[in-house]
Amino acid sequence: MADDYFVLARTGQSEMRALRNLKKEDRVKFTTLLELTRGRKRASKHIKDGDEIYNFSAIQDFLHDYYVEGMMMFVDLTRDQDLSSPRIDALASSSDGYAEWISFVNGVKEKCPGICPVIQVSPEDGESWDSYGEKILEQFEALSSNFPALAYRVRKNIDDSFDADLELLSSRIRRYTDSGFKFYFILDYEYIRVNTAELHSLEAASIIQVVNEICPTADIVLAATSFPSSVTDIGNEDRGDFPIEEVKFFELVANRLSNIVKIHYGDYGSIHPIRNDAVARGWRPRIDYPYAGRKVFYFREKREAKTIEANGSKSVVYSDYISHYCSVARKIYTDQRFLNDQHSSDITSWGISEIANAAENRVGGSTPSYWISVRMCIHIEQQLLRLSA
Repeated sequence: MADDYFVLARTGQSEMRALRNLKKEDRVKFTTLLELTRGRKRASKHIKDGDEIYNFSAIQDFLHDYYVEGMMMFVDLTRDQDLSSPRIDALASSSDGYAEWISFVNGVKEKCPGICPVIQVSPEDGESWDSYGEKILEQFEALSSNFPALAYRVRKNIDDSFDADLELLSSRIRRYTDSGFKFYFILDYEYIRVNTAELHSLEAASIIQVVNEICPTADIVLAATSFPSSVTDIGNEDRGDFPIEEVKFFELVANRLSNIVKIHYGDYGSIHPIRNDAVARGWRPRIDYPYAGRKVFYFREKREAKTIEANGSKSVVYSDYISHYCSVARKIYTDQRFLNDQHSSDITSWGISEIANAAENRVGGSTPSYWISVRMCIHIEQQLLRLSA
């Protein structure tokens, strides 16, 4: 079923490129939770009077292009202020019972019938509990009357009063699910470090038990990612191999709760949750390969520097990025971990084909963002294989 796997993805360029290059038949095999962000900043020469600085319309276009009939997808709004914009803030406003958000998702549904919303929680400063609760209830009533599934997402590290929201909504959630609809509670652990699954699993199981007691008919999703912001935090400068810790984390929690409640697996598609929009300069070309559904290995190369003297002056010239991406691709392509992996022979995979092409000196892209997309595409495909085994 599609809800056996949830992919939480922001609308950054790397994520959108990866999702766009997934095969359409694979998109219906998992549930996408798309966190809408501001979009790219427009060039000043292209901004007309009344235009937004950020190109949010491109994000909306992606929504429509990515969606295929039969897929399950939730839409959410970022709460990361570094990725927000006046448009995002307006959509998240609690005014008139979250009227802007309700209007937006109703409009999206017209073009993408299978899309469902995540309930927004944006209390105003100094707002009373009565006013806050009234707006949440008003939003729930409006959304539940028009969508076959709703989600409530909790970021574990910052949302410490979610149980009060669930208590407020519990009777309505019960009526909604008793009518044959789905309500998903998404416990988002964001980033967990490698070798911390056991530690986090005790807490997560405890939280989920509380949720199950309040809303016994809710479907519960446990999501996390362990991909580091820098691979050298857990690997070497030129190569490394490390586990996909969120898989172990989920399995431990699922085992602890096996006699209480079934939970659904979720991750970030191998993306670190803190996005870095800065343009990388002087990076080391690297390609990552997720394999066997449980591990990742990578190769990385430092560009060579040569000093050139001409007309009495010296300058330093670095070897080009493309040649190094070809080199690390060949290392991946000839590595036994790649050769022995069942997915590596799937030439219909965009991610696999990009590595194969680069190994033969046909490089599709020479930026970190491009190869993050390749990794994400392969990661999702690997998780689909693991979960279907």
